[in-house]
Amino acid sequence: METPKIYIIGGGALLLIGIILFAMSFDSIEPTEWGLCYNTWTKTVYTDEIYEGGRYVIGFQNSFIAFPRNLRTIEFSESSHAQGSLLKTRTKEGLSLGLELSFQYELIRGKIPKLYEISNVNFEQTFIRIARDTILQEAGNYQAPEYWNNRTEIGKKMQEKLDEALVSAYAHCRNLQLMKIILPDSYEESIVETQVEVQKTTMKGFEQQAEVVRQKSLVLQSECDQNITIIESSANAQAYFLKELAKSISSSNTLYMQSYVYSQAIDLLQLSQEELSEYLFLRSVKDKPDATIVVGIDSAMIQVKG
Repeated sequence: METPKIYIIGGGALLLIGIILFAMSFDSIEPTEWGLCYNTWTKTVYTDEIYEGGRYVIGFQNSFIAFPRNLRTIEFSESSHAQGSLLKTRTKEGLSLGLELSFQYELIRGKIPKLYEISNVNFEQTFIRIARDTILQEAGNYQAPEYWNNRTEIGKKMQEKLDEALVSAYAHCRNLQLMKIILPDSYEESIVETQVEVQKTTMKGFEQQAEVVRQKSLVLQSECDQNITIIESSANAQAYFLKELAKSISSSNTLYMQSYVYSQAIDLLQLSQEELSEYLFLRSVKDKPDATIVVGIDSAMIQVKG
């Protein structure tokens, strides 16, 4: 009767071991990582598949080696969190030069197995060494004034050179920031003075341009005022002409109508010219109540009082 119990206990133990081994067969990769499967017994890395973020059944004897999928930053500065120290070199003309900078790298997904072969998981130290050598070499190609006048262009050129160098280590340089440029104090003071003089010259140029614009504005204003005066004079002359023309036309029409009416009166009333003249004379006297007619004198005159 002892044997069945032994079988039951053994079967339960095997089941428990199987459950434990199955649970140990799971491993996961973060969404910001890529992974390679690694056999902990044979020390073998399986490079035929690159895993993305997620949870996988890979066997209890396997685990993942993680590689960053997102952009990572490497900094060279005097800060305590920097991966590398301040970069020191000399400018093209021989002045001492210090650079604080940072850059962002991204691993090339398809080259991760190759990256593991050449540097295991210590690839960032390789990138730091490559970046230091590349940037120092490129930094010595520029004269000190260029670091003042062409800082952005120098940063872009450094990024291009660093990207070319990192490709050989299976990564890309996506961005580079020149944070601080350190030149000798005496030279920086002279540069500042030079820049101040340049700013003064620039300001003088702006002031001269502003004065030219102001003078042009005054000339335009004077021309506008003159044009306004000419237009007003022309308008007044035209108005006077039209007014006088209207008066002339009105007088002409009045005389024409009087002449027409008189001729009609002569025809209708059978008057002579002398009789019409006398009629008009008497009518004019009638229209003036203060007029006096002197009768019995050959040359009678109308006397108007007042």
